[in-house]
Amino acid sequence: MEEKHNYGGPERRRAPVLTDEQIEHIAQKAAELAVQKMTTEVYAAVGKSVLQKVFWIVGVIATAMVVGNASIKELLK
Repeated sequence: MEEKHNYGGPERRRAPVLTDEQIEHIAQKAAELAVQKMTTEVYAAVGKSVLQKVFWIVGVIATAMVVGNASIKELLK
């Protein structure tokens, strides 16, 4: 088993010092990533909505064909 040794010397860790340019760059990258993620989520939601509507219409047409014994050409007239 490893024995942990506590460091008894002076504190050597320092808080990082960032320039205003570095902070601005980090903020810009975070904003770009946030917009990209939101855009992806919106496109996914729109695509899902469109597919649901298409499947609903296909289902209605198929049901009408089965119930009415009609062809697609007759339904679209």
